[in-house]
Amino acid sequence: MSVEMIATIITAVGLLATLGGGLFAGFAWVLRRMDEEFATVDKRFVQVDARFAQVDERFAKAQISFNDRFAQADTTTSDRLALAEVSLDKRFAQAEARLDTRFAQVEQKLDKMDERMNGVQTELTEVKVAVARLEGPRQRLIIPH
Repeated sequence: MSVEMIATIITAVGLLATLGGGLFAGFAWVLRRMDEEFATVDKRFVQVDARFAQVDERFAKAQISFNDRFAQADTTTSDRLALAEVSLDKRFAQAEARLDTRFAQVEQKLDKMDERMNGVQTELTEVKVAVARLEGPRQRLIIPH
């Protein structure tokens, strides 16, 4: 091997070492930078998680408040509906009593009308019999042969 060849090999190895070192240093810098950015993002996520926790607490309080209000409204509505139901039951009972009384009166009138109609029918039968007696028997048509 000649001196030029050794110098060329040393130069190539030096160049490769320099390039390798530069690449290693570049990747190390990129990794350090990414770690810093990830740490910043992690801090931001911690802050966002804290804010979400506060919002969750507010929603929990609001839900408890709404549940209480809905329970009160449900109780109030149930009470009002129960009172309305009792009132309607009384009104229906009164209306039913009035209708029963009215139907009884109508039934009495219909019974009286039935008695009168029977009386009229009896008298009409008697009149028919009297008219038939006055007219005598029917005359038969006799046809000569």
